[in-house]
Amino acid sequence: MQAPLTPSNVANHNRLNGRNNTGILATKAPKQQTADPLTGLPTHLQLNKELESRLAQSRRNPVTATLALLQLANFYEIRKWVGRAEADLLLSDIANLLRDTLPESVPLYRCERYEFAVLLDNACSLNAKTLIERVRSAMLGATSDLIPPQLEMHCAVGLAQVHRSIPNAPVLFARARHNLQRSLTDHQETDSAYGYLYQSPARSIDILKTALSNDQIQINYQPIVSLRHLTTPCYEVRSGLGNGAEPIPPRTLFDLATINALGEALDRQVITKAITCLQATRQSQMQLRISISLNSIVSGDFLIWLGQLLRDNTGCSDQLQLQASEQDCLIAQHHLGDLSEGLCSLGIRFGINHFGCMAEPLCYLPRLKVDFVKLDHSLTKASASDPVQEAHLTDLTGKLHDRGLQVCAGSIESLHALPTFWQAGIDEVQGYSLARLDPHPDFPFFEERRIG
Repeated sequence: MQAPLTPSNVANHNRLNGRNNTGILATKAPKQQTADPLTGLPTHLQLNKELESRLAQSRRNPVTATLALLQLANFYEIRKWVGRAEADLLLSDIANLLRDTLPESVPLYRCERYEFAVLLDNACSLNAKTLIERVRSAMLGATSDLIPPQLEMHCAVGLAQVHRSIPNAPVLFARARHNLQRSLTDHQETDSAYGYLYQSPARSIDILKTALSNDQIQINYQPIVSLRHLTTPCYEVRSGLGNGAEPIPPRTLFDLATINALGEALDRQVITKAITCLQATRQSQMQLRISISLNSIVSGDFLIWLGQLLRDNTGCSDQLQLQASEQDCLIAQHHLGDLSEGLCSLGIRFGINHFGCMAEPLCYLPRLKVDFVKLDHSLTKASASDPVQEAHLTDLTGKLHDRGLQVCAGSIESLHALPTFWQAGIDEVQGYSLARLDPHPDFPFFEERRIG
């Protein structure tokens, strides 16, 4: 393995090693006609072939392999400052740096939206987190002198292990991207809070089980605001712990429940409390949107329970909206087809959350009864500052509208992005810049605001 580059020599790395100005480099992966023209690296197409090969091997014998996805999270902003030509040279240097920092046997791939993928086998897979973090740190250190001083390069990492239960490469890739998206937002939570999940899982499970047994699940509301026209009030419902229970961050709570087969029990409590809220407020037009776990999607009893709950609480079905993550949709498509049809028969709208994690997100929609999608943050975060990303967002939104779907953009970080989303055709927006979570659904939906 060659020594990592330093800030002083990374800019001249191509010239020092005899490479041309396009940054084309020889990679350890086999040469393909689908090589990326800027970096010379094999693309997502070749990566898919390798992933399918590993997954096929895992169904015959145990395989130790990990897919690592590295995203240059704010590269759109950097390109805006330095210009496209300089940004392309920088991207080429980053590809060289990653190649030189990785062990000789590890292949590197160029993916879409300023992402690179690494396929780790055997010992490298066992030490994937440590190895990729070392590569990430080396890359950030070596490029710090090459970008404008007012900016800082951000690199997010998502890891997904090859396992015999994963049906195909798109699902494995979607898992890695989902974990990457979490890594982009984990800084909002404290390390002590995440210690529950990663450092003391047994303690976390006990806390969750106690909360479920003692009815300590608390729900909060975040408004979903229409950009198209005045509409009925709609809130996304989030779960948390209350009534004296030890705190677990909401996102961690949901994941913890799912990976420990407690997701359906959590979903049932949240839905029950949401219906109680609808009955108490007597707002016949209010809509509540609730995420359900993979446990509920694959359960044979969930639809039966939900149908009985709605019969006991008449008039609520058309006020409920359920959504599942795209990752779960890919993992359990055959279950989800039956579930989406069952929800339709109950009069409940159904949607896809984190939509756009996979390379071709439109391909599975015809197999489901879907009413709306909530775009993954990776599709919207740079659209206000990058014309290419904005055009991609507009095109995708148009295709979704052609399928009769409503489109929501979540995790909105700034009100100044709203005109861009409106021009792109987005129907709804949601995020902390509009309103934070609140235990009471009383957001002033029809209040006028001027965006400066």
